[in-house]
Amino acid sequence: MTTLPQIRTPRVGVVACVALLAAGCAASAGARDAELDQTRELIDLGDAQFNRRQYAEAFGTYKLAVVAAERDGVPPALEVEALAQVAHAALLSGDASAGRPWLERARGLATPAEPASWSRFLLARGAYENAAGERERAERTFAEMFAVALENGLVERALQAAHMGAVVSSSQARIDWLRKGIEVADGRPGWQAPLVTNLARTLESEGRLAEARGAYEEAGRSYGAAGDGAQRAAAEWSAAHVSRLLGELDAARAGMEACLGAARAAFERAPSWENAEWVGRCLEELGEVELAAGREGEALRLLSEAVEMYGRAGDGAEVVGRARAIGGRLAGMGAQEQG
Repeated sequence: MTTLPQIRTPRVGVVACVALLAAGCAASAGARDAELDQTRELIDLGDAQFNRRQYAEAFGTYKLAVVAAERDGVPPALEVEALAQVAHAALLSGDASAGRPWLERARGLATPAEPASWSRFLLARGAYENAAGERERAERTFAEMFAVALENGLVERALQAAHMGAVVSSSQARIDWLRKGIEVADGRPGWQAPLVTNLARTLESEGRLAEARGAYEEAGRSYGAAGDGAQRAAAEWSAAHVSRLLGELDAARAGMEACLGAARAAFERAPSWENAEWVGRCLEELGEVELAAGREGEALRLLSEAVEMYGRAGDGAEVVGRARAIGGRLAGMGAQEQG
């Protein structure tokens, strides 16, 4: 699963604030609100970096937020947020040992009486529990986080908790977590679409194909609402693919032909290797549909064209592997025809 986003986004003036702190300049005398704003803005900047998976940068920015919080004597709840995120960023940077002292400092200040900072602490604590292989404990932590967030109207935190609950669980428990998240995410396509996609993939892996197809179709609609055409196309491809697995070949053919038409149009607009690969994937899957329908001649044509398009898609290991696998099958089909 993709890394879950943080909540806040930076405000104007944050970069200047970081420069002043990094240079060791003391904060100018001012109102208490200005001191709080400086710590908050640094946390917001760290969140923006975290969301871009710039974990090393976020680690440094969150540390500056801790410095600002300690220097200005802001309420402990705000310092807890910064401390917890230093720990979380360190973990995702691959250095859990560097983050643990910060997590312990957050633990010493965190209190359930402050839901916003407590939920941040629980997020980091659960991530460390999961990293240590304590998945059941981590799931309990994320369940507590989910309950706290819902009770206090912290919708985005509840979504983070549901996402992480799904990450640390499996089978039906994962499905249950994803459905909780989808229910909370209603009306937020940026959250709903990835959660529904993860639900679809989980259902498919569990062999619940009819449910998976419905989830992929819902994901396609959600990505469309979010304006993400590439992910919408991927969801629609997956729905058609599952139709083939269900043996519903007419539905699979119709869905994949629509995907292929869109992929060809994208390649004509921009003949990149990514678009070439996407055309190849559609051709390959449509070839599988025709093969399942007993139309071997048409399947041979489509699979041959898929190999050609994969040849335009660069030399990545996956693309080369797919092309070779199809080539082997085509050779076998040709030998059968000659026999």
